[in-house]
Amino acid sequence: METLYFMLGVLTVLAVVNVVGLVSVWKKASSNADETGSVWTGIDSINRDLGTEIKNVQNEIEERVNFLDRDLNEQITEIHRIIDSRLDKLEDRLTKMYNEGCKPAKEK
Repeated sequence: METLYFMLGVLTVLAVVNVVGLVSVWKKASSNADETGSVWTGIDSINRDLGTEIKNVQNEIEERVNFLDRDLNEQITEIHRIIDSRLDKLEDRLTKMYNEGCKPAKEK
């Protein structure tokens, strides 16, 4: 009979140790699951922030490119105007020289 009580005592201790171990493992698993969820939430937040930053940089680059394109077009237009003006003046001088004759050539 004492052997039976001894065996029941050992089984009881083992059962208690198993229950305590199981509860401990369950708590750690639950804690790890919470931490994993927290990590995924952080990753999602960083992903959203990074996406927003990329869009902002893209918009800024597009604005700068558009500004530079407009500025370049204005400068090209200004150069064309200046060249056109100079060519008109040269044409007027050549026409005048043709109509009046070239005075330096006549003098020689």
